[in-house]
Amino acid sequence: MDATHARIGWLGTIRAAGSRSLLAGFEWRGSAFDSPSGAPIPDDVHSIALKLGSEWRIDEKWTLRFEADPGLYSDFEDINGDDFNAPLALRLTWSQSSNLTWVVGIGVDWRSGTPVIGGPGVRWKFAPDWTLNLIMLRPRIEFSPNRMVTVFAGGELKSGSWRVSEDFGQRSGDSQLDNEIVDYREIRAGAGVRLRLWKNWSASLDGGWVLDRRFTFDRENLLLNGDGAAYVQFGVLAMF
Repeated sequence: MDATHARIGWLGTIRAAGSRSLLAGFEWRGSAFDSPSGAPIPDDVHSIALKLGSEWRIDEKWTLRFEADPGLYSDFEDINGDDFNAPLALRLTWSQSSNLTWVVGIGVDWRSGTPVIGGPGVRWKFAPDWTLNLIMLRPRIEFSPNRMVTVFAGGELKSGSWRVSEDFGQRSGDSQLDNEIVDYREIRAGAGVRLRLWKNWSASLDGGWVLDRRFTFDRENLLLNGDGAAYVQFGVLAMF
């Protein structure tokens, strides 16, 4: 089975009173699956969501960040109120020094089969050119020989939850799956490079192997496992 993932988003920061900032933006994500004929797997799923939140710099060392992503999460075949969802994320950071930052973060999605995910992490620049970034959902080690190039290796967890259409189960041979929530998860291991193109622009390219991928209809206790596969990922980031 082949899978294609795409993401486009924008997030802005609005300075508020004191040490607080407001976050506002939007994001679209889409995934397409070339699954075997008759398999209870949607051809494609999408999310269109606002990104709303706040960041509070408690003092010089502590920062608290909250984010909510209200929007539509479904296969977009028959959009209604059941497609609405609002996953949440909370992150607390403590900068012990300029080279060492501790993080505790959790993500909450009550519609998912795994409603809470996250935990503690650390970002440690243990040598002039080396950084250990053990933060979910993308732990990695990074080597930056200069300001323009960063080489990295590590893992990544990609996941999502979407509502399928009201006749999805009937079309796939199991009416119990109509209007249900499908979860998708990939566990990746790979390596890549990030290049600084201009002052505010960077691009990244990485690849590796998908160690595990699965679809889950949690309410119907149905689990579909996919074989491992190679992956390639490309991204562009602009910061202003």
